[in-house]
Amino acid sequence: DPVKGLQVLFAAGDLIATGAGPVAGNNTGGIQFPSSDDCPLSFNNQGDIGFDSPYQIRGGFSYTMPAALRLSGSLRAASGLPEQRIYVVTTAVVPGLTQVTQNVQVAERGEYRYPWVNLLDLRLAKSFTAGGTRIEPTLDLYNVFNNNAVTNAVQTLGTSLGRPSAIVMGRLLRLGGRISF
Repeated sequence: DPVKGLQVLFAAGDLIATGAGPVAGNNTGGIQFPSSDDCPLSFNNQGDIGFDSPYQIRGGFSYTMPAALRLSGSLRAASGLPEQRIYVVTTAVVPGLTQVTQNVQVAERGEYRYPWVNLLDLRLAKSFTAGGTRIEPTLDLYNVFNNNAVTNAVQTLGTSLGRPSAIVMGRLLRLGGRISF
């Protein structure tokens, strides 16, 4: 499916600037196997793959506050990536299996998805000039709402199915700056 999007920008002099836009689309496909159509590896092989996030919303702003203090931020929301459901076939299950194990997908790709990821990042900055040197201290706050959406989990059928192995990085405060001369 083609990716469709829209972006809207707005500016009011040097005081405020903002932009936002939604995006919709799919990343579909699968792996082709050289064996016949009845190969168990080809079951449920087609569908949403990779970094397919069908719906995304992005926005940003910059606002100059009194005393030339700048507040800026970005909001990113994206639907969850596709998960897989895999059953591991071993020689204990199928004694005549010629390989040690085979992974068989038991659900169509994209039937299960990780949760939405919603992130808000903010920055506060102020510029000072001393002689020919410009100093700009910054304060960044990432993942303001401390979103902890699962981004990867065990996908093999069994007692560990769905156990998170990765989540969105937690809230982070960063002090920084820039010196130009």
